[in-house]
Amino acid sequence: MTLSVAQHLVVLALLSLDALARGLRLRAMVPMPLGRAVGVNLCGDAAAALTPAGLGADPVRFAAFQRSGAAGSAVLAAFVTEFGVGVATTVAGAAILSGIFAGAAAELAHRLAAFGAPASWIRSVALVVLPLALSAVAAMRFRRRLPPVLVHSVRDAWAVVRRRPPSLLALVSGLTLVSLAARTAILPILAAGAAGASPGMLIVGSFMLLAGQNVLPTPSGVGGVELGFLAGFSSSLRASDLGRLLLVWRFYTLLLGLAVGLALLARSDWVRRSRP
Repeated sequence: MTLSVAQHLVVLALLSLDALARGLRLRAMVPMPLGRAVGVNLCGDAAAALTPAGLGADPVRFAAFQRSGAAGSAVLAAFVTEFGVGVATTVAGAAILSGIFAGAAAELAHRLAAFGAPASWIRSVALVVLPLALSAVAAMRFRRRLPPVLVHSVRDAWAVVRRRPPSLLALVSGLTLVSLAARTAILPILAAGAAGASPGMLIVGSFMLLAGQNVLPTPSGVGGVELGFLAGFSSSLRASDLGRLLLVWRFYTLLLGLAVGLALLARSDWVRRSRP
């Protein structure tokens, strides 16, 4: 399998569309220049790639916004909205794709079940959700001991979330779908020259792998994503194509964003000012 220049250009365009959609989504909730919104998100992507389940993204983005003078409650409200809409659109996307490509989804589920991947993903979700739930319970139990600034920020953020107009939620949902669709399309574009895998299987598999890497307990789902990729496509693609496709796909969906985000972090004025 040889990738053409056109395939690389299309993938880069999809990554640009993803970054633009997420930047517009953030700017819709926290007024700021579009370039800064895109840059802050890319810095968050770098932190997410290095932390389990991407948990490092929001602290980095919050620090960047605080340095630029944005209200903490508005930033927290944006994060809560992004998370809620992201979960809803992921569930909706999974249901839609399972309906459109029912055969491919069933085949992939069967392969992953035989490989044992679903059980590991369920455990990974539990490892992420359980600490978050325990943290929320602990915060409610010991809320009187929390710093007043944090309490007021969280309270104000929840008030902002509750006042979100339906039009804003619709805009955020639409931009989230654009971002999700752009990243899902990367694998089918890269595999266009490979014989074996059907477009439906590639689309469903790409969606599942991207969702899985956000909940696996290793940074960027390292290990689990690769095993899931091999389990899902080893019966459809030639061995030589399988390994090459996995490397290129991980480069575009992980390593490139990590490199760009780290470069932006190194050049960010708010990072330099925070150094002793």
